[in-house]
Amino acid sequence: MEKIIPVERLEAFEERLGITLEGVTAKIYLHEDGGNLMYVLGEVYPIDGTKINKNIEIIATAHDDSGRVLYKSDTRVEAESFYGFEAFEIVIPNAYLQVSKIRVYPKIES
Repeated sequence: MEKIIPVERLEAFEERLGITLEGVTAKIYLHEDGGNLMYVLGEVYPIDGTKINKNIEIIATAHDDSGRVLYKSDTRVEAESFYGFEAFEIVIPNAYLQVSKIRVYPKIES
């Protein structure tokens, strides 16, 4: 069984870094044994050109109905190996039914 979760992008963060996140989706796969997994998938594109200048972290936070952050996970996109676009996948283990929204945003890798 799967549950599709609404995704909120922080587009101002994307603009600041000169990228756009496209096709971002989040799904929770519910397993009978209780080992639930959430997958956040999407693609990173530069706004101008085909390169990015710095390594970027793509962060996904899972929120409940009150807006409280339940989980946080991330992945990294490296400038050196970036060639026009990059697909990403963020896995959040043990995602439960109380997740009502996913927020996805980029930041410069620290």
